Amino acid sequence: MIFKMFIVSLLFTVAAAITLAGIFLEGNTVDNLLYYARVPLVDGSSQAITNCVRFCLPVALSVFIATNVLSIIIIFARNGIRYLSRKLKKDYLSIAFKAIYDKAFLISAIMLLCSVFVFLTQIDAFTYLKGKARKTKVYEEYYVSPAQQEFVFPEKKKNLIYIFLESMETSYASVAEGGMMEDNYIPYLTELTKDKNSVSFSDTEVLGGAYPITGTTWTAAAMISQTSGIPLTMPVTSSGFGPNGEFLPGAYSIGQVLEKAGYNQMLMVGSKASFAKRKDYFEQHGNYEIFDYYTAIEEGKIPEDYYVWWGYEDFRLFEYAKENIRELAEKDAPFNFTMLTVDTHFSNGYRCEHCQRNFNTKYANVINCSDNQVHNFLEWLKQEPYYEDTVVVICGDHLTMQHAYFDSVPEDVFERGRRVYNCIINSGLSAEHSKNRMFTTMDMYPTTLAALGVKWGSNTLGLGVNLFSGEKTMCERFGVDGFIYHLASSSDFYDDFLIEGNTSIEDEVGIDADRRMSNHIDRMNSGADDEMQDVESSAQN
Repeated sequence: MIFKMFIVSLLFTVAAAITLAGIFLEGNTVDNLLYYARVPLVDGSSQAITNCVRFCLPVALSVFIATNVLSIIIIFARNGIRYLSRKLKKDYLSIAFKAIYDKAFLISAIMLLCSVFVFLTQIDAFTYLKGKARKTKVYEEYYVSPAQQEFVFPEKKKNLIYIFLESMETSYASVAEGGMMEDNYIPYLTELTKDKNSVSFSDTEVLGGAYPITGTTWTAAAMISQTSGIPLTMPVTSSGFGPNGEFLPGAYSIGQVLEKAGYNQMLMVGSKASFAKRKDYFEQHGNYEIFDYYTAIEEGKIPEDYYVWWGYEDFRLFEYAKENIRELAEKDAPFNFTMLTVDTHFSNGYRCEHCQRNFNTKYANVINCSDNQVHNFLEWLKQEPYYEDTVVVICGDHLTMQHAYFDSVPEDVFERGRRVYNCIINSGLSAEHSKNRMFTTMDMYPTTLAALGVKWGSNTLGLGVNLFSGEKTMCERFGVDGFIYHLASSSDFYDDFLIEGNTSIEDEVGIDADRRMSNHIDRMNSGADDEMQDVESSAQN
């Protein structure tokens, strides 16, 4: 009997832990979780797991203790009820109690199954499994291999500063500006999109941005999608490393394009670059110099035992960025300086000593602080002699995973959709095709190269399309749901070539710019895209 009650208590505890894990992981996808499951438990990976355990453990332990105490009470109560029943010569109470007691195991088992179902629903596992059960040929038909292109740079090459802003979305702007808030938490970033030297692509006539789409909605995936034009949707059986130990060997990134053109390149993060294989990716795809948390310690910028949030604060990140950008600018070659902020990471962000308290929530103030830091950085940059020769790209990595933050947003406002922020400065290109676009962050890859004045055989790289060109993006061609349908599906080309590096697959497909453009023309003339959309709509319904 005691053993049975212990098992019941354990089932309740596990059910509670699974439910809490689902709440903590809300906004994460199966792709995201599978990716981290295959990353060695070092650096930030272990921290992420620790954060989840800290969130779940106190309540789970409380449930375990409470159910065991209740079990002890039940055992004593059962004996007391038996004694009382004999005294009263009526066994109704004992029978009722026994019925509840006997069903305790069944109830706890049902609760466990329900918690598993809720957890799988939270991470959208059923949609994931449905997608992996079908095949797509979108890569064979539309993927343009950057490695096969001949890139032509302007005579005077421009520098590039690419700023990934953690969880930065246009929803933080006021409703009047196109966002979802009563107040504008990002006033500078909002005004920046209207500057005569800036171009910001939007899905509306006002402030907007990129659609969140499969394989781009978490930091590592976002950085890869924006620099390689592909989503990160690794198969369960793959680690992402090819036979020679290269991470994503089939991908060909903007870093590799610029490295070949003679650029000096650096990635700066305020956390540990090895987290989520970011260090592997940027070192192997462009030979970036890495400046991260460990570098700051090695250079004596912070003490060895200094550690806040994910490493060190964004205000330090921007100061270190200024120093390194100046050093890069003093060299003879053009440079690509890429950086990633982190203070606005969920949950609630990190409020540093420079954050003002202009709003009534911590997260709002952290977001506003990030806006101010970008403002201060760009004002500094404008005074530098190389500013006019430098293209600055500011882009959110993905939407915030703190979805509950939008619970109070009116339904009619929320329906306009949350979008990822973007702004390109000093491109010298027209904003003619910047409004009412359907696009994803994968389109930033060719768009950034176009902003640098680079030309190649088409307007597409990977699955990304140069937004300046006005050519239809994949979202505009298939519709957002149609494109998601393809990216969520299994692809032999993606698995074998992009993930595993089997070059014979690319040779067999023979994808190059000329063939791809020919494919587009033939498909558009035949209405094949419309047929594919009809098939996808039927499948989804």
